[in-house]
Amino acid sequence: MNPGANDYHLQAGSQAIGYGAALPQVTTDITGLPRPTTPSAGAYEGGQGPPAALPAPYNLHLEGQP
Repeated sequence: MNPGANDYHLQAGSQAIGYGAALPQVTTDITGLPRPTTPSAGAYEGGQGPPAALPAPYNLHLEGQP
């Protein structure tokens, strides 16, 4: 969408949508959206634009905290 701002979401109509390789161990994109049988190329599933907010981390661990 905007590489100058480090926003690499796919624009609607991008040729990368549906062009990725399906990997059985990868079931969601980087934001948690489910990957379809024919996923988009890249870290983001295509055409939706950035999410309103990223999901909270589920595996955050702080060392040395009480």
